[in-house]
Amino acid sequence: MDATGDTLSFGLEFEFIIYWKPAAFSVEQGKVNFPATLLGDILLANGIPVAGRPLPPTTPNPFPGLYLEQSGWDVGFDSTVSEAMMAMFDIRARLPDWDWDWAPIELRTPVLRFSPAALAHVAAVVSTITRERRQFRVRVNPTCGLHCHVGAGVELANNSKAREHAAWVLRRVAQLVWAADGFLCHLHPPERAFTRFSESVRVFANVVFAEVNARNGGWSEGSDEPERFTDALPPRARQGQQRFPALRPETCALEGIDRLNRAGVTYNSGENARSMARRTTITQGVDLLDLCQTSDQVAEMMEKREDLGGLMRLNYSFHNYTSEQRMWPSFTGTVKFREAAGSLDAEWVVAWAKICVGIFEFAKTVSEDRFRLVLTRLVRAESVAIGGGRNDYDVVHFLHDIGCEGAAGVVERRLGTEEEAMRLWFPCDIDFRGPRPIFL
Repeated sequence: MDATGDTLSFGLEFEFIIYWKPAAFSVEQGKVNFPATLLGDILLANGIPVAGRPLPPTTPNPFPGLYLEQSGWDVGFDSTVSEAMMAMFDIRARLPDWDWDWAPIELRTPVLRFSPAALAHVAAVVSTITRERRQFRVRVNPTCGLHCHVGAGVELANNSKAREHAAWVLRRVAQLVWAADGFLCHLHPPERAFTRFSESVRVFANVVFAEVNARNGGWSEGSDEPERFTDALPPRARQGQQRFPALRPETCALEGIDRLNRAGVTYNSGENARSMARRTTITQGVDLLDLCQTSDQVAEMMEKREDLGGLMRLNYSFHNYTSEQRMWPSFTGTVKFREAAGSLDAEWVVAWAKICVGIFEFAKTVSEDRFRLVLTRLVRAESVAIGGGRNDYDVVHFLHDIGCEGAAGVVERRLGTEEEAMRLWFPCDIDFRGPRPIFL
């Protein structure tokens, strides 16, 4: 498909920490820009374009048609990424031979045409970073995020002009993430949504506090499974008996609070907002979003309610489509998925990108009957869970239903047990109860 037609575009932001030894490079202690320069050098040496830095003359463009802009990977810094434990544990006093320093990195992909080749390219770049252990170490901690932007492509005749998602597509995507929020959140560390950078739309968005009786009637999930639908979805076989929950936790678990405290991350339990959110069901939220006829109306409903305070950064951000943002020349036309924790696990990064783009592809392509059927399954599973029952429909079923079978397999295999989940989410957790910090 042509990038100016139906092909979706995407981009990723990786937040992580580079540990490096200043003495090994004969540069002064604390020169923060050097690690980014070093990372750029390594990418270029592996034939990966870096923004603002040309490839060596002998290197042909290895990715024709993959990048949707004349750019490359952008290496920068993120002030929200920190390593509070270094000061908290007085690392240099505890480990006299400690000669590492650290830098907070943000690595951004160029705008990519969504395709298997683009996903393979992302995985290859991530693998390049994690294998370069001769020159530095990398790690992620709870201050780090993995953000995925999903766009509608760019106009190839003018690479600075972003295409916009149609209003009806945005509305469907908003309804999907609203309905599936309690399911999708279990793909991420349980404390992630309690931080100020990825608060839940089901707790803090304007749709939570809007009038639920905005119209008479409205969509109803019905009482029977609508088998009359011509493209009804068959039940999916599961690899095991384990089921992921259907509800977002209302309080942060103690082990999650411990991880946030050790990383110096502030968090907000938001209990007042959460008690109000319980009165806004999936069906009520879907009805309210059905009233939205324009993109900025959808965006406004999915914005954080201003009087709740804190940052205006929800886990699914439609902020680019607010009326104010759309007037800017730098308008990107993307929706930002913020809830994923920082990761340099290539398989998981690709799986999460597939899920984010897959939500858009499903919203764009399926019939209204099939779309409402998936919402119905989410509603019923949530209702069972609220009533204290065991939901038979979970995030793995949801991913199968929206066409993300490959990602569903990764989720079931990598997150199916608590031990495996911890290994994926926190592969390089620093714990000074052990002999040394652990790095990737």
